[in-house]
Amino acid sequence: PIYRESQSLLSPYCVIKMASKLPKLTYLTRRGCQLCDQGVFILKKVKTKVDFTAEVVYVENDPQLKARFNDTVPVVKINDQVVCETKIKEREILEALRKATSLMDDEEYH
Repeated sequence: PIYRESQSLLSPYCVIKMASKLPKLTYLTRRGCQLCDQGVFILKKVKTKVDFTAEVVYVENDPQLKARFNDTVPVVKINDQVVCETKIKEREILEALRKATSLMDDEEYH
C-alpha cells in the first residue's frame, strides 16, 4: 500500500512510504517441484503479516540460476540476499522482511 499524509501535514520531514520502498522478495522455483508449491502457501501466509513486493523466477529459464539453485529450490531472497534454501521457513522469512523494512525505514530518515 501507499501511505500518504494529508496535505496539511506535508513538510520536509514527512515520510511518504511508497510501494518501491517495500522489501523485494524473490522466489526462485522450478516447475514440478512439490516443495516449491508448498512454499507458495507459506509465502501467502507471510504476505498477510508483512508487506513486500514479490517476483517469481523459474531457474530453468536462466542457465546461471539453474546451475546455482536447481538442486536447492525453493529459494527465498530478500533484497537479493538468500534467506531460505530447500525448505521455506515462515519465521526466518518474517524476521528477514521485518529487518529489511526497518533498514529501509532508517534509510528514509538519512
